[in-house]
Amino acid sequence: EKHDCMFIPELPKLKQEAIKALGVGYITRVYLEYVSPWWAPGECNLRIAWDKDELVSWTKWTKSIDTITEVPGSKHVITFTVGGQHAVDLEVITPEELAIEFTNFIRTLMDDNTISFPNNVVVSKWSCSPYFRGSQSYLPIGSSIGHVKDMYDTDTERCGGITCPMPVLIAGEATHASYFGTVNGARLSGIREANRIAKYAREKFLELVAQDQYARQVCECKVQQELEQEECQEKKKETCG
Repeated sequence: EKHDCMFIPELPKLKQEAIKALGVGYITRVYLEYVSPWWAPGECNLRIAWDKDELVSWTKWTKSIDTITEVPGSKHVITFTVGGQHAVDLEVITPEELAIEFTNFIRTLMDDNTISFPNNVVVSKWSCSPYFRGSQSYLPIGSSIGHVKDMYDTDTERCGGITCPMPVLIAGEATHASYFGTVNGARLSGIREANRIAKYAREKFLELVAQDQYARQVCECKVQQELEQEECQEKKKETCG
C-alpha cells in the first residue's frame, strides 16, 4: 500500500509492478479453549457442508467455516479458519462476540443447546495488521511467476538501472518461485537473502582489506623514498665536506 513512498530512491519499476500484480488473501485462524469440552477427546474433526439455501440465509462469518478440528496434543482446544472478507470481519469483533456467535452456530449445527461457551478465544490478526494487511499471497488473474521472480531480482539493469551500494532485499513467502505462498517458501527466501547479505559483507570486507594493503604499500613506498632521499643528501654533504 505504501511502497511508492517508503523508499528513497523509489523501488525499481519492475518491483513496483510485481508488488501491484501479486495478491494477498485474508485467512483468519481461531482457537477456542473449553473447560468442559463438548466433543469426545480426539474425535473433533467436523467437515461442514452447506446447501445453497443455508448459504443464502446465513449471513454471518460462521458460514465460512468448513472444518473444525481438535488441536493436536490438546483435549480442550479446537480450531478453525475463515477466509475472504469474513476473515476481516472476524478480526474486528470482540472475543466475547465471537464466543457468542460461534456457540450459537455450533449449538444449531449439533442440535444441542447444552454446549458451553469457550472460556478463552485467540484470533490471528494478520488481515488487520498494518504491517501485513493479509495472511497469504496468491497469483491473481493477470499475474505470473515472473512477478514473483521480479520481487527478489537484484539485477539493477532489469530492475530499472538504479545502482545502490546495497539493493533493497525482499524476502517472504510471496518471493519464492518454487514454494510460493508457503511457510517453507518464507523460510527459504529468508535464507536466500541472508546469504546475499553475507556475500555482500564478505566482498566488502575483502575490498577493504585490499584497500588497506594498497594503502600500506603506498605508505611503505613513501617511507622508503624519504629514507633514500635522506641517504642521498647525507652522501652529498660528505662529498662536499
